[in-house]
Amino acid sequence: MSTYTTVLDYGADATGTNDSTTQIQNCINNQGTIIIPDGNYRIDGKITVHSGKAVKAYGGARLFRPAGSTNTDALVLLRDNYSQWDGGKIETLVNHPNGIVQLGHENATSSNWNSLYWKFQNVNLIGKQAAGNVGIYIPNSQVTLGSAYANYFGAVENVSILNSDVGIFLPEISNAHHFSNVSFWNMMSAAYKLRGVYACSVFGGFLHTSLNGVIGVWLMNRTVGTDHHSESNSFYGFGIEPGGASSRALVIESACARNDINISDNTSGGSTIGNLNNNINTKAQLVFRGGQYNDVSVLDSLVVRPGAVQRQQNRLTKSYNGTVAEAATATAANVTLNSGRYSAIVQVTVTGRSAAGLPNGGGLGTFAITRVDGGVSVTELSRNNSGSGVILQPCITSGNTVSVRVSGFNNGTGTSYNYTAEVSVVVENFDAITLS
Repeated sequence: MSTYTTVLDYGADATGTNDSTTQIQNCINNQGTIIIPDGNYRIDGKITVHSGKAVKAYGGARLFRPAGSTNTDALVLLRDNYSQWDGGKIETLVNHPNGIVQLGHENATSSNWNSLYWKFQNVNLIGKQAAGNVGIYIPNSQVTLGSAYANYFGAVENVSILNSDVGIFLPEISNAHHFSNVSFWNMMSAAYKLRGVYACSVFGGFLHTSLNGVIGVWLMNRTVGTDHHSESNSFYGFGIEPGGASSRALVIESACARNDINISDNTSGGSTIGNLNNNINTKAQLVFRGGQYNDVSVLDSLVVRPGAVQRQQNRLTKSYNGTVAEAATATAANVTLNSGRYSAIVQVTVTGRSAAGLPNGGGLGTFAITRVDGGVSVTELSRNNSGSGVILQPCITSGNTVSVRVSGFNNGTGTSYNYTAEVSVVVENFDAITLS
């Protein structure tokens, strides 16, 4: 049976009266896997977990830095390959611009060699709501010291971060890390802030805040020295709750590309997209700031509002499924352009079939794209079809509504027809668009 050394064996004070930094560090340095039992441990310095070392903190173990301390260094640093921290609570009343916890290199100029495959999990982080404070900081010495000092392939799992300016900050070229089920509470600026970072993945988790102007996911450019853009990062199932005024789910700065974003957005300010070639799947408002050629897949109803600068050819796409009775007409989709400063191309693909296949040449009868301009309906395209069919036709509108309407073929059998309509809207210079 394996036995592990506890920090109490090295003289750590579980009452929180005395500083336990040295005692815990000595235990880590001399053992492989160590235990931090339940208790309160005052940390005036920094605990460093080196290569191959593992710390297991019990659920009732609390490491804290007291108010009044002048030490803004991280409480915990996972510095080298395969270092691990599991469990406990880490709490501070001090502002930490380089993280309450730091994962990877000690700083951007320290030669710590590689920091690969570290793991930080099952921890509650409690910080201070103050400008510049960071919950988890993940730097990379590769920026200044070259490729021999990479910080890649780390993992943060099942962590909650309460009270900070930024929850998780990756400042530059700290690539290919994995984040799973990380929750953020009461951030002031952003939950995830990635600057010049590649190939990181986020699964699950959420941001809850009532403060104004908070960003869920912020993908940034690094413009100091060699330019690096945040590219090929993926976010799946990350949820952003409403927040205060001007809170936004997603901000992508110009030139950040090939990011795959699938998030639940319930914010008041929506998202800011300032670049090209990102795959975005979100549920609320999107704000375009100087962006073009974005391909956005729409869930439910979506309102799109522009930023200060409008550019051309941003595409919205939504699929509709429904049933229309024989000889009846149904509206498959409405595209509403809510003011006059826009032009739009609406492209529609409609396919239809009867519920029992295509009996007697059945299927959808009429496919129509109808523009309602100033209260007057104008049919842009109408096509009769005795079977299933497809329309692929642009409709350029200067009105305020484009309706996609379908009719069931009248063959005297009383058959209802299923249809699928895919509506794409390419817009430029607009104030607002609703796709519903």
